Amino acid sequence: WLLYLSFGEGGTFMQLGPAFAASYVAGYLAIFAPAGAGIREGVLLILLQPVMATETALVFAIITRLWTTTTELIPVLVLVVRQRIIPA
Repeated sequence: WLLYLSFGEGGTFMQLGPAFAASYVAGYLAIFAPAGAGIREGVLLILLQPVMATETALVFAIITRLWTTTTELIPVLVLVVRQRIIPA
C-alpha cells in the first residue's frame, strides 16, 4: 500500500487490495508459468488501469514482483547463512 501511495496516483486501498490479491491468485493458478511470471504482472496491470496510467501500472507491477521475490528470498538467505555458521 505504501509503495502504491508513493506513486502519487488516485485509487483506494479497496481498489488496490483486491487487484493485488486477484493477480497473485492468477499467477498461482497459471501452472505453465514458473511462479506466475508475467501472469501476475499482466493481471495487475489490467486491474490497475482504471486508477493508474498504463505506464505507471506497468512499473508498479514490476516493482511489486521484485519486492515480493526479495521478501520470499530473505528467509532462504538467513537459513543458508545459519547452516554455514552452525552445521547440522
